[in-house]
Amino acid sequence: MAEEQKITAEEDEIVIDITKLFKALWQRAWIIVLAALLGCSAAYLGTKTFVQPTYRATFTAYVNNKSSDEGTTTVTNSDLTAAQSLVYTYTHILTSRTMLLAAAEEIGADYTYADMSQWVTTSVVDDTEIIEVRVTMESPEEALALAEAIAAMMPIYVTEIVEGSSVQIIDLPVLPESIYAPSYIKNALIGGVLCAFLAAAVIILLELLDDTVKEEETLEQRFGVTVIGVIPDLASADKFTSHYGYGSYGQKAETKSSVGGKLVKNK
Repeated sequence: MAEEQKITAEEDEIVIDITKLFKALWQRAWIIVLAALLGCSAAYLGTKTFVQPTYRATFTAYVNNKSSDEGTTTVTNSDLTAAQSLVYTYTHILTSRTMLLAAAEEIGADYTYADMSQWVTTSVVDDTEIIEVRVTMESPEEALALAEAIAAMMPIYVTEIVEGSSVQIIDLPVLPESIYAPSYIKNALIGGVLCAFLAAAVIILLELLDDTVKEEETLEQRFGVTVIGVIPDLASADKFTSHYGYGSYGQKAETKSSVGGKLVKNK
């Protein structure tokens, strides 16, 4: 009983020949390349057609924990520490509902806070006292106008909330000349790679599901038997070569051909 179970387990074992899979991929490499090219083209055209491009206007500001009218020029370590802690407070103030709606009103735009909260983002530059404000919109002109409004209101609005501090604009926003997103080349490459992997996966799957025997080694590996002879494929043999004949005892079969309208036997 135990021996029968062992034989059954050996018969049910599936052996994957990696070399055979690589060979199948190599033989059908043109399919993978074609799928990659089609994927690149489809991703590029799809992005170009259905994805709306966006533009980004940015500006940076420096935060100081002292008011600009205090008249002191020395900066201590405690001042820098206090300024760094204020930076994160300022980032939240800049994206507040009151601040963003006031900036929209300044330029005469009827934006909602839900949209503006997605358009305006802030970050601290490498743990410094510098804030980077980014405005990303579908129109470069609107992105610039909103960024300029926020930059103009920021020193006044923020310092009114956080007393005893000051904000100075370092770089003013400029009109964005290039598309920020999406990246057509990046999307095309992603589409090509995905389609190439999909084509390779299909080829491997078909190869694994193919249980036909094409080589003598397959019989020996799968069933443990030794091949003692091979029957040639007479149907596909060339009648006019010496490889395989259609006669018996090594003689070629008779063939008939038509010459001048008469049947002539050839041996």
